[in-house]
Amino acid sequence: MLLERATIIAAPNPTAYLESQRAPAPPTRPPMDVVNPGPDQGDVPLPPPPPAELPTPQLKVLSYNTGLLDRKYPSGHVQMPEMPARFAVMPERILTDGWDVLLLQEVWENEAVDTLRAAAETHGYVVYAGSDKHHPQHGLVIIVKKSLIGEGEFVQEEHQFRDQRWIERFPGPNIKRGWLEWELTLKTGQRLHLYNTHAQSFAGFWPVRERQYRELGLDVATVPSEVSVIVGGDFNAGWYYPHDQFGVVDGESIGDWWVNATGIPLFVHYSGLSDAHVVVGLAQDVERMNALPPFDPSWVQNPNGGTCESMPVDTFTATDCNSMYQHSYAAQEYPARLDYLFYRPGALVPVSGEIAYTARDVPDEGRMIELSDHYGAAVTFSLR
Repeated sequence: MLLERATIIAAPNPTAYLESQRAPAPPTRPPMDVVNPGPDQGDVPLPPPPPAELPTPQLKVLSYNTGLLDRKYPSGHVQMPEMPARFAVMPERILTDGWDVLLLQEVWENEAVDTLRAAAETHGYVVYAGSDKHHPQHGLVIIVKKSLIGEGEFVQEEHQFRDQRWIERFPGPNIKRGWLEWELTLKTGQRLHLYNTHAQSFAGFWPVRERQYRELGLDVATVPSEVSVIVGGDFNAGWYYPHDQFGVVDGESIGDWWVNATGIPLFVHYSGLSDAHVVVGLAQDVERMNALPPFDPSWVQNPNGGTCESMPVDTFTATDCNSMYQHSYAAQEYPARLDYLFYRPGALVPVSGEIAYTARDVPDEGRMIELSDHYGAAVTFSLR
């Protein structure tokens, strides 16, 4: 049973663990044609290079919170900014950028799924979004390029977490979080098990979120060892937070950030997976978080304390530097990496990663905006 209270007296620092996970640099061939083994022995030719290897099949995977929530409910109305302009271009954009697998969150309405499915069929993809009954509660979609799918049984499952922040269900906007699974056979003959999830949001609800991580991680661990696994989603917590108090709502400081840093390690422990953006050397969670200036209320008008131009775009997926995110959460949330791609080491090897869809390139009433309030987490895997 997870504790409901935790006393943490310093920022949990994952540096040693994260550094241990980074892939070693590949050996390099000396930049010369001969080597000199020693005095008076003459130059000795290098052995011939090994024969060229055949190209390794690759898999380009995107995890992306699309921010498509616009829903009225008995006690209010929750609406993400500029949805019509963003969704008008989103299906065509994300389905023509060369992804093999797309793990999408916050596609809340069945009508939006229908639009995505029609575009996906046009561009050679297959869509799984769960059931019409439960999809509007979890908002998750998995999209796979049809040409990659081989012969073999499909296993598709829809789950909702046992533990929820129940007010989100009622009287809130009928949200009940969970995950989707899709196991398939690739044309290479390999079995691939995909997960897509969206965990509980907001720092103060860390006990709910950590129980969700545990439930999901234990399910991942049941996948047979010979099957490759990729888990993507909006996990709503980062690896590291330098200060326990950060942000302000209605004049009150927001706390519980340090205990939030225990969640992702918990999921990694139960699932046995690795963080792909860490392994390829892209994510710099500790360094980027430590580079943020001290928080003060002026961040409401001055996103991230004025660091948006200088901060490398290699880590944060949720940040006030994104104008759509700032519209909803200005100075209320720590800038962080909330969106992940985890994988089971073995047949899958991450070779590169990127933070995707960071540009303000969507036209909206005379200005340019981002495609979503989150940036995407993308990884290219090689298949061994």
